Amino acid sequence: MSSKKITLNEDHLDFLVELFTVGAGKSSEILSEMLNTYIRLSIPMVKQIDVSGDDEDIPDYLNQEVSVIDLLFKGDVSGESKLIFPAEIARKLGNLLMDAQEDEDFDSAKIGVLTEVGNIVLNSIMGTISNYLNISFDYQIPIFQTEFTKSGIQHMAETHDTILLADTRFTADEHEISGNIAILFTMDSMKGLTRLMEKHLEEL
Repeated sequence: MSSKKITLNEDHLDFLVELFTVGAGKSSEILSEMLNTYIRLSIPMVKQIDVSGDDEDIPDYLNQEVSVIDLLFKGDVSGESKLIFPAEIARKLGNLLMDAQEDEDFDSAKIGVLTEVGNIVLNSIMGTISNYLNISFDYQIPIFQTEFTKSGIQHMAETHDTILLADTRFTADEHEISGNIAILFTMDSMKGLTRLMEKHLEEL
C-alpha cells in the first residue's frame, strides 16, 4: 500500500458513478432474465470512505446481520469488491430464486444462488471499468460470508489505498423486494486508477 492515500475529487467520483451505473444496468438485465421479472439496480452516488475518522458514511445496517459476496481481483489495479445485502433482503431474494417458502432455512443452495447474483453484479461493474479504462483484471472465485461489520471495513482500510462505497437501490418489481445494498470496493493501486480516469476525462 502507498504511504499516502489518494483523495478522489468530484469529477473522479461522478465518473465512477457513471461506470458503476452502466455495470449495474448490465447486471440488471441478466438478473431480470433469471427472475423473470424486472430488476432495477440504481447507484446515485459513490463515496470515498475514510474510516480513520467519523464513520457516518458507513451504512448503519453493517452493524446488523448481513450477507456478503466477496470478489478479489488482480491486474492493472488490484483489490476486492463486496456486494453486501442486509439479511432480510438476502433471505427474500434467496427464496425467490429458489422458489422456496419464507420459513425455509437459509441453506447451501440459497447461498450458492446468492453468490452467483453477487458474481454477476460485481463482474458487470468490474467489466465496465475494464472496458472504459482499457485495463485488465483477473478474478478469484467469489466467496459468500455472513460475519462482516463496520470493524471489517476498518480492517480493510489498514491494507488498501482507498475504499469506495456505492450505496445501491435494489428493486424487484413484481415481488415486493426492495432496499439498499452496498457495493464496497478497495483499491491497492489507486494512484494508477486515478491517472487512467483523468486521461479518459481529458479525452472526452
